[in-house]
Amino acid sequence: MNSQQLNKSIRYKTAIIRALLAAMFGMFILSLSVQAEETHQLQTGEEYAMVVAKGKLLSLTKWKVEVDFGQALEIGIKNKDLLRDNQGKVIAFNSPMDALNHLNQSGWILVSANTSGDQFSAIMKRSKPRDQ
Repeated sequence: MNSQQLNKSIRYKTAIIRALLAAMFGMFILSLSVQAEETHQLQTGEEYAMVVAKGKLLSLTKWKVEVDFGQALEIGIKNKDLLRDNQGKVIAFNSPMDALNHLNQSGWILVSANTSGDQFSAIMKRSKPRDQ
């Protein structure tokens, strides 16, 4: 092999190695952006809640509304899952729709609803806050 052929062969191999390195670098950058997008989707996912409204005994216009946000159950604490205002007082609603409107103002969206006798239940969802 003469020196011209040797130089041509070296340049050819160098070009192939550069192209492979550029492709690997491109794939590395792409994988970082995909991971960042997946992390963003996990941070901005959805959360769900189950709402159960029951008519209060001896009251035609007030409803007790319990909401299961997926919180841990604590034995011995009664009515912990009732909706409360900022001062911690249980909110009495005029109807199940009053409760849904209250939750809707907090960003919750109705997914499905069901009624049985004096009990109303609904599934609601909202976008998770970014800090969770």
